[in-house]
Amino acid sequence: KLQSDVSQSLQTYLKANNVSTLLQEEYWVEDVASHVDIFLALASQKVIIEVDGPRHFFPGTREYKPKNKLREKILNQTHKFTKLVRIPYYEWDEL
Repeated sequence: KLQSDVSQSLQTYLKANNVSTLLQEEYWVEDVASHVDIFLALASQKVIIEVDGPRHFFPGTREYKPKNKLREKILNQTHKFTKLVRIPYYEWDEL
């Protein structure tokens, strides 16, 4: 649900601002043999957006679990993307 909310909000924003882009949920990244939550291809940038729910963190904290830190490191090393954006659930909830 959280991922869909972020994706829909992003699509609405891009459309309202006449931004031409490709937005795809559950995008397969061959280099890491895994899906990313959202892939966004703008004119000059390729952006990965990871939407991080509570299970990505240690219980009762805002500290990422080790596997999520490793995933971020691997995604950043692919060099096929301009930017990796992480949206933690607690920041989205505050909007």
